[in-house]
Amino acid sequence: MLPKNISSVSKSASPAATNNANETQWIDSHCHLDMIKIPLGEVLTQAKEMSVGPLMTIGTKGESNRSVVELVDQAPEIFGTLGIHPHEADATTEGDFKFIHESAESNPKIIAIGECGFDFFYSHSTATGQKEVFYKQIEIALELNLPLVIHARDAEAETMQMLKDFKGQGLKGVFHSFTSSLELAELVLEQGFYLSFNGIATFPKAENVREVLLKTPKDRILIETDSPFLAPKPFRGRTNFPGYVSYVGMQLAEILQIDITEFQRLTRTNTLNLFQNLKETV
Repeated sequence: MLPKNISSVSKSASPAATNNANETQWIDSHCHLDMIKIPLGEVLTQAKEMSVGPLMTIGTKGESNRSVVELVDQAPEIFGTLGIHPHEADATTEGDFKFIHESAESNPKIIAIGECGFDFFYSHSTATGQKEVFYKQIEIALELNLPLVIHARDAEAETMQMLKDFKGQGLKGVFHSFTSSLELAELVLEQGFYLSFNGIATFPKAENVREVLLKTPKDRILIETDSPFLAPKPFRGRTNFPGYVSYVGMQLAEILQIDITEFQRLTRTNTLNLFQNLKETV
């Protein structure tokens, strides 16, 4: 069962809980449904009550990607991405890439490649392995004309160089859970990428994230939960759920001094503009 605090606030706290029109629903552009340890039906019910849908569940490795392919068939509001997280780079096989390519090419509910990128904060995989795996996923995205979901942590120089290597080739995508510098933000925005913000932007010490948010063009902002991680206020430290993207949205709208319903529509439009396969379906 969902924790009691979730069910008790879900109907009252969401800014559009009484308005279920598609155009005023939040979209959670990045969650990990396969990592949430409660029944999927309960997660989806809570999300609906909090005016959240669709949900994008993200692949991170071979097993996770297979779960994503299964999950997108479980409900019409679930869409997915397939990719190899930089933590998993050294354990990746050619079979993993084949599965990503074939599944993304054949399944219209797989709408992006990733998450992929660099992570030198933990360095669970070698720098060489991370670069090779990131490069291959960029190639798949370009071949299939799909956007990328990019993870970048403590690897700004490497990330910027990779983007420069592919500049002018039509690469598109989003930097999820953006916490990097304003310099990186400016570069990726210049190249047409989007920035996605989550519960971190609501944390008291995340002034750097809010600075980037305030300087990001409104038509390039996406929102996400990264659930079950990084729950926003007032749930920080607890399990995160896709429904909580409504809290992220409300608090970001306040930071940006934008009407909440307007921000719902704005972030929804941005998400649909980036993920064209999603736009054609919802």
